[in-house]
Amino acid sequence: MLEHEHSYGDWQKDETQHWKECRCGKKTEVGNHTFDDWTITKEPTTTETGSRERTCSICKYTQTETLPVHTHDVHDEAWKYDETQHWQECSCGEKLNVANHTYGDWKVTKEATETEAGSRERGCAVCEYVQVEIIPEIGHEHGIHDETWKYDKTQHWQECSCGEKLNVANHTYGDWKVTKEATETEAGSRERDCTVCEYVQVEIIPEIGHEHGIHDETWKYDKTQHWQECSCGEKLNVANHTYGDWKVTKEATETEAGSRERGCAVCEYVQTEAIPATETGEPTDSTDPTDSSDSQGQQDPSGDTGSPQTGDSSNMMLWISLMLASGGGVLGMLLYRRKKAAAEK
Repeated sequence: MLEHEHSYGDWQKDETQHWKECRCGKKTEVGNHTFDDWTITKEPTTTETGSRERTCSICKYTQTETLPVHTHDVHDEAWKYDETQHWQECSCGEKLNVANHTYGDWKVTKEATETEAGSRERGCAVCEYVQVEIIPEIGHEHGIHDETWKYDKTQHWQECSCGEKLNVANHTYGDWKVTKEATETEAGSRERDCTVCEYVQVEIIPEIGHEHGIHDETWKYDKTQHWQECSCGEKLNVANHTYGDWKVTKEATETEAGSRERGCAVCEYVQTEAIPATETGEPTDSTDPTDSSDSQGQQDPSGDTGSPQTGDSSNMMLWISLMLASGGGVLGMLLYRRKKAAAEK
C-alpha cells in the first residue's frame, strides 16, 4: 500500500485555536490564538452595551466581546483640576467627585515693598492645585528714618526714607552772642544758634562809626588858643585863651627891662611879656610880639598905650623925623608927576 503524502491547506480555527489540516484529517501547527490588543468597536453607554474585538496575528481569527452597560467608576485616584475645581475621572472621561478647591492658609512667597509687588500662595487641601496671588505695592507711609535734623538758612526738617521733608518749621533762635566786637574801622560779627537743629545764624555788625569824644582831659594849646583832643586827633572845645591878671615877675629899672606874665584860666599856657626899662616906658611881649591879646588893647601895668609920652625928647625927635620924611616923599611925588606931564606934551 502506498504511503499518503499530506497536503495542508489554509489555517483552520475555532474560538481558542488554529491549525492546518490535510484532506485526510491530519492536523499540523495546532496552537492557541495569539491576539493583538483589543479594539473598541462601540463604546458602551450608561444605557447600551458596547463591543470590542481582537484578531489573532497568525490565523486572523477575530474574537468579539460585548462590553456591558457603562457604570462610572474612578479608574485613577489622581485628581485633575483647574483654577476653581478639582475632580477625578472615569475611564470614559466622565468627571467624578467634582468640587471647588478647599484652601489652606496663605503663605507669603515674596514680600511687597514700596516699589515692587509681592506674592503669596495657598494650596488646595484635596488636590495639588496651588493658587498664586499678587500682593500689590504696599504704598509709602512716611516715617522718620533718621533723627538728624537737616536745615537751610530759614528752616529745619527731618526726612523720610523717600526723601520727603517732615516736621518742617522755621528756626527757633536763642540769644545773640557777639563773636567779634565792631570798631570804628572794622565790622564785627555776632551769631545765634537754633535751639532745634545745628544751624548757626551769623550776622555782620557794621562799623560803629566814629563819635568824637575826649579821650584825655589834658588841654593842649598854642600861643592863641587851647583845645582838647579826640582819639582820632580831632580838636574839641577850641577857644581863645582866657587870661587872668598880669603878674610882674621882674621889676623894670631905668637901665634894665623887667617882665610880667599871665596864665590862661583854662589851660596851662602862660603868656610872658617884657617890661621895658623905665627910661623907655614901653613893655615888650617876649612871648609873641604879635600876640592877639595886644591887638585887643591889652595894657601894661603902667597904663602905657604905646603912644609917645609928653616930655620924652627922644620920642619927640623920632616923630619929627618921620613927619619930615613923609613930607619929602609927598613933595618928590608931585615933582615927578609934573615932569612926566610936561614930557608927554
